[in-house]
Amino acid sequence: MGILRQDTTNIEVDAVITTVGSQFLSRGDFSIYSFSLGDDEINYNLIEQYGQTVGREKIEKNTPVFEALRNPSLSLRSNLISLSNPNQLYLPVLSVSAGALSTANYIEISRQSSVAVNLTQAIQQGAAQIPSEIVDNLYIVFVNRLFLSIANQTPVNSDMLSSNPALNTARYEITSGGPTANFSLVARSIPAATFNTYSAFSSGAYIKSYMRIIGRNSGITKDIEVRITS
Repeated sequence: MGILRQDTTNIEVDAVITTVGSQFLSRGDFSIYSFSLGDDEINYNLIEQYGQTVGREKIEKNTPVFEALRNPSLSLRSNLISLSNPNQLYLPVLSVSAGALSTANYIEISRQSSVAVNLTQAIQQGAAQIPSEIVDNLYIVFVNRLFLSIANQTPVNSDMLSSNPALNTARYEITSGGPTANFSLVARSIPAATFNTYSAFSSGAYIKSYMRIIGRNSGITKDIEVRITS
């Protein structure tokens, strides 16, 4: 959805239904229960360049608005959040530990094996606590379904962040009782011919893939390289 025109008398909104929304609509099961807003188009450097008053005016009057897109992964990259404390100075970060990730900056896992992944949401700069509105009680994890899966979990296909077979992407939902969560990342049994095909891009040593983790309430996103060895 995009606001095409806004002045003193009217607001024009361009809205489209995503592909997943169209599927629900065709089944007669379409219902809007929540929505997200984003500021992908906003250039906040204008505030620093011109000051708050002039910079805000330039943003409001001169910012182009993106056309509404059916692909949610392209249309909303920077989600906005609402906080009850207007003076909140710090936002939480997401730390991920798994194997040698802390030293190697990637997860290494061999075929038909698994590695424990631990997620911890923490506030920066020693702030008192994470605002309750953005404590993540659910994490959304995307992996390449050809090579990876999550133990004891079934990929889900719901709302705007759906699994996409066309892109070989599987989506999992990991629940947590607070700011921490854990799961087991599993490397599938990959046939030798498939391994040789995809590992050719890394001199045959490993298949390079990626895992994306998103905090449901905070919107924190973490992309982690995963190397699958033979």
